[in-house]
Amino acid sequence: MTVAPVTLPPYVPETDYYSGDLAQMLDLQRQFRETDIAPLGKILATPESRCAKRDASTDAPSVETYVYGCRNVPRFTALVYRDSMAMPLVPMLAENFSRTTFVTSAQLDPALIERLAPDIVIEELVERTLLGPVAFPMGR
Repeated sequence: MTVAPVTLPPYVPETDYYSGDLAQMLDLQRQFRETDIAPLGKILATPESRCAKRDASTDAPSVETYVYGCRNVPRFTALVYRDSMAMPLVPMLAENFSRTTFVTSAQLDPALIERLAPDIVIEELVERTLLGPVAFPMGR
């Protein structure tokens, strides 16, 4: 499987930089910053330039779920269990699958996995929740 190339927005040296949370809290953004060649705000502002389109008809009422479809890629499908740290990944990850389902949950749902039968299941969790699967094991 090849990875879809990402169309990067034009880089503007004076404005496209990132300062971490601590630098922002200390009001030291100018002293501690790094180049941001793919600002998320710019990427999200240009959905028309991406293949993957959100299918709002599949939204679930009980769990935050997003489904994206992309016709110009191989037929592979993905199911992504994610937390808020994956938000920047959503537009770019969805470009690589014909159908990508993003579920905001730390607990895997065997029935959903069986029903969707994805080619790949990705579990993206922020590091501080790595013990979560031990506390909430997947049912059999």
